Amino acid sequence: MHRVLKPGGEVFFTLNSSESFSYKSKKYPMLDKYTIMKMEEGPEEGEPHFYADEEILHELLEPFAIIWLNHTHNLYHNGKKHDSWKYYVLAKKKS
Repeated sequence: MHRVLKPGGEVFFTLNSSESFSYKSKKYPMLDKYTIMKMEEGPEEGEPHFYADEEILHELLEPFAIIWLNHTHNLYHNGKKHDSWKYYVLAKKKS
């Protein structure tokens, strides 16, 4: 993101939070401190999933000014109980 944005350019993105049940459950193999491998059958099978905490977010976003950072608890998805947490980030590339 930093390489392609002009100075003052903004970026909006979401990240899985390490507060999510799927990360905390230890149900999936861990590839490193922040990454688990989803193993359930379906489109995410065998795909690594990155889960951030606030500490790593600040490290990753060091070359940016954080405009806002939301940490949201998602309770339902498609009408079904779905206990997950997400980060929503809006940041600006420093000049």
